[in-house]
Amino acid sequence: MSFIALFLPASISMMIRHKRNRNLKWSIPESIMEYAILVMANVLISQCIVVYVLGIGQVDMTAFQSFPFFTKYLVISMSIAWLTPYIEEIVRKYINVSFSVEDSNDFQNKTGQS
Repeated sequence: MSFIALFLPASISMMIRHKRNRNLKWSIPESIMEYAILVMANVLISQCIVVYVLGIGQVDMTAFQSFPFFTKYLVISMSIAWLTPYIEEIVRKYINVSFSVEDSNDFQNKTGQS
């Protein structure tokens, strides 16, 4: 049950992400890397919600053997998995980070320092 709870939500995120962005390619190395990143993101967010919002501490692999906890975690992680591609799309659309790198010699020449 623990493998289902940990690895199934990332496949849902991946399918939604590829359905929303038709220009994404399905190559094996890129898909494995994308899946690994989605697994880590979904598990991290789900664990944060379980531990900090719901206040359930001492969560480890043995906790997934309890069916009530398994179903709660699966509902939370499926919700996160469904939201993750949309959140990523919003962040990519509205948040832009850019920077430039200059050679230190060029900077010194512009400022007149030697």
